Amino acid sequence: MLNLLSTRLTTHQLYIHENKINPMELIKLSPTEFPLFERVSQSEPEKYHFLQMDKILYPEDVHIYLVVDKKNIIQAMVGDYPNWEEIHLIGNEDAIKSIINKVNLDRNRIFFPKKLYSYFHELMLPPHLFEDHIRYLHDKESFGSKRPQKGILKKLTDKDTLRIQNVLCSANPELWRDYIPKFHGNRFWFGLEGHEGKLISVAGGWIECNTSFFVAIATHQNYQRRGYAYDMLSQLISVLYNESKNVLVETTRDNTAACALYEQLGFLPKYEFMVIHKKPT
Repeated sequence: MLNLLSTRLTTHQLYIHENKINPMELIKLSPTEFPLFERVSQSEPEKYHFLQMDKILYPEDVHIYLVVDKKNIIQAMVGDYPNWEEIHLIGNEDAIKSIINKVNLDRNRIFFPKKLYSYFHELMLPPHLFEDHIRYLHDKESFGSKRPQKGILKKLTDKDTLRIQNVLCSANPELWRDYIPKFHGNRFWFGLEGHEGKLISVAGGWIECNTSFFVAIATHQNYQRRGYAYDMLSQLISVLYNESKNVLVETTRDNTAACALYEQLGFLPKYEFMVIHKKPT
């Protein structure tokens, strides 16, 4: 973790929660203070990059907290997105437990380190659902093997919205039925077109703090398991390295096909975490 030599961390205390290890302090950052944690995010993007999401475009919708010990060393971070009904808890497990009673857990989705599964399983009683996730960081030195290209990679725009939605809904209608692709700011969408111009695979995400992160990867159901996703991503990763230093992707652990694909492309599993979903009442 990073030792922050900041006057703010020594003079502005929201509260201190005592535990058996150290006093822990939870400090809320204003949007202008977000750069305080960017060095941490870039040093371990597989853990902390998600906290950067849309902080520049929508600072009023992002609430970032640092959990620091008495030496002003960051032990954990909390990212609260009330408009998205999400909260992200990242870092030292004991530090997270020490401030959990001060965090609003009334969110549809709670992200937390996998090592805290038993703790949260007791804390969050049914009807909550637990999902096992894994985040991959691409290893540029062990890029996946080259194959003959099956299509042409193209950058997509808002004029391609319906085409993107068609691929997404074909791949997984339950997940993507109401999803609207976004193109503003640091967002990106690319697609693999077949030789007749048909959009076969799509990938979308954003670039923030020198890291590219995929939020959607899908192949039309008529073309799945035929190498199109591999072809698209192998071309796209090379493009993204021109814009960023790191490339990240995540999936659920039970999605074995996606895990195998990412590892073939040179992604390495780096961070395991759980997501709690609140069941609709």
